[in-house]
Amino acid sequence: FHWADGTQTPTSARARVRVAWAVMNADAACLALTGQEWLVVKHQLLAIYENILSWLLVLLGVRQAALSLSGVEPPSAAAVHILSPGGYDRFKLVDLDAKTSDGVLATVGYNVQGVNRVPGSNSLIRVDLDGSRGLPADCLLVEVDAYSVNYADVTIRWGLYESAIRHVGYPIVPGFDFAGTVIASGSRFMRIVY
Repeated sequence: FHWADGTQTPTSARARVRVAWAVMNADAACLALTGQEWLVVKHQLLAIYENILSWLLVLLGVRQAALSLSGVEPPSAAAVHILSPGGYDRFKLVDLDAKTSDGVLATVGYNVQGVNRVPGSNSLIRVDLDGSRGLPADCLLVEVDAYSVNYADVTIRWGLYESAIRHVGYPIVPGFDFAGTVIASGSRFMRIVY
């Protein structure tokens, strides 16, 4: 770029300006064409690629499904961890019963603040079963008796659920709907009414 005073912008700065301009134009173009921001469109395209690649690799026998419950007795408490968008080969069964000196694993929503998440997961934390350690003050620990898989959970697996893309990332434990028994409560709860 040549400025009015005769100075020239260095090449590296020009490159940064071009990249910023291209990103702004990509966002504007995506909004105009799809009604979505570039980040969302980029993740949707990556999800399509990951899904096709995943299904193709499984079909060709190159990759095996990471989660197979055929003839396997799952632990009494488990969660499905989705490693990345794709097919069933991107699932991992996480044993929530595994007790350590740090407590047991529990799933937690991305919007819960002030928790120590398990490294490599935005959806798992360690808590004591009595809620004395690791359980946020405004949360409940629920032993899940039943759950459902709804359309939002499926779109998370496909990599197309926008809030999961924006706020959580992968790996992720899906799940919006469940029923169970409250077994511990955070310190902000005075009592639990059934």
